[in-house]
Amino acid sequence: MLKRHEVQVLLSSKHTQAEVARLAGVSERSVRRIASEEAVTHIDDAAARRDTSVGRPNQVESFRKFIAETFEKEPRLKTVELLHRA
Repeated sequence: MLKRHEVQVLLSSKHTQAEVARLAGVSERSVRRIASEEAVTHIDDAAARRDTSVGRPNQVESFRKFIAETFEKEPRLKTVELLHRA
């Protein structure tokens, strides 16, 4: 969130996108993307990632419920068997 804030401050200071990219150490594409986002109001990275879905989607999340239920039913199940079932 601090890098986003840095980019937004530099843009509000009338720097060009190329200057902002160089000063902040990010790509010009990132500068354009950040410019279209809402202003940063807090620096809680974990909450921001949850709220804005920053990053790649978690591919394991779809198996979480199945794994938890299986471990409740069979706590001594070997991990390899659990992977085969999933």
